[in-house]
Amino acid sequence: MMSRTARERMNNKHGHDYQRDGSIYICRYCGTAEHRNGNFWWAGRFSECEPPCGDDVAGQDAWFDAAENPARNSTTQEVK
Repeated sequence: MMSRTARERMNNKHGHDYQRDGSIYICRYCGTAEHRNGNFWWAGRFSECEPPCGDDVAGQDAWFDAAENPARNSTTQEVK
């Protein structure tokens, strides 16, 4: 996925209010981060799909469950 234009970011369907912070954009309401590579990060998970913003708890839960957990993809081994 390519990064979006400013107009596309401003008119996102989920209601995020993104503010630029260095090379990423962060929603001032929920903290979702949109990176230049097109991935979205929220609550420690990432996805190419944009998560819902605001009070859509069911949508946020579904996004969280479907998003990738970076810790699961880690190459470090758990010590037993």
